[in-house]
Amino acid sequence: MDRLTEYNIPFEEDHNLRGARRFYTYAFFGHRMEFLEWQNKPQSMMTDVEKSDIKDNNSNV
Repeated sequence: MDRLTEYNIPFEEDHNLRGARRFYTYAFFGHRMEFLEWQNKPQSMMTDVEKSDIKDNNSNV
């Protein structure tokens, strides 16, 4: 978002999805683009690979 601000590109932050950093901006022809980055992704939304990565990382500690 810092880069968008630097280039004066308008965007809208959305704080309605807990645990996620999400914002919207618009493409040249007016299409809305959504950007989403999970900060603390709920385990119920994780893929099996993500869950196994967590188990692997915890077992290495």
